[in-house]
Amino acid sequence: MLTAVIIFLTAPTGLHLASVTKNPTLECTCTSTHFEDTRFSVKCQRNSSGQWNVNVNQQATTAAPGSATPFRLFVEQSTVTCEQEPFRAPRPNYIRNLELGSYYKFHTEGISWERARRRCAQEGAHLAIIDTPKEAEELKKMFAEHPKIADVDWLNNQAYIGVHDQADEGNFVTVFGNSLTYQNWENGEPNNGGGKEEENCVTMVRNGKMNDVHCELPLPFFCEQKI
Repeated sequence: MLTAVIIFLTAPTGLHLASVTKNPTLECTCTSTHFEDTRFSVKCQRNSSGQWNVNVNQQATTAAPGSATPFRLFVEQSTVTCEQEPFRAPRPNYIRNLELGSYYKFHTEGISWERARRRCAQEGAHLAIIDTPKEAEELKKMFAEHPKIADVDWLNNQAYIGVHDQADEGNFVTVFGNSLTYQNWENGEPNNGGGKEEENCVTMVRNGKMNDVHCELPLPFFCEQKI
């Protein structure tokens, strides 16, 4: 017996809609006592663009020829618009992570932090912001897929993320100017180069921890785009 179904749809404009069926009732009016079997199914599947396709199937069989078994499906439906931006398809080579709610791309080209920020923006994304240990672990796995990027170890072992303290020394914020919700620094970091250098940009080291570095270092970087 079907007691509840939740169906997700996407409008032609790309705005995400949620259509919820509440207490669906399968009502059958049988004119024959030979009613034998009824099958009813709802299948929802998300396609590669992130939209949901819904297929409703109802089948009925009768034992006696000529007997009528009309079926009617009554569904009380309400549609609401989610408070979020329209769905955005990922740019090429971005990897989707539904659990984290973002697409990610690792750039192996070594460039400065500011150039990396601009490159991500050109792709409709931003330098990745690590919000949870889980997210740090996922970026760490992406980094591990490229064990050799540069010949110099300290250029090979870290990549830019969307954190800096360029406006206020020691006050690290995201590329959006927001306070950090997650911090996991290397031992002794951030240290601003031991006080001898201006290390105002932040990287993720291969072990998943954070480090402050000079913003002009040619390093790889992570871009992130919200789903």
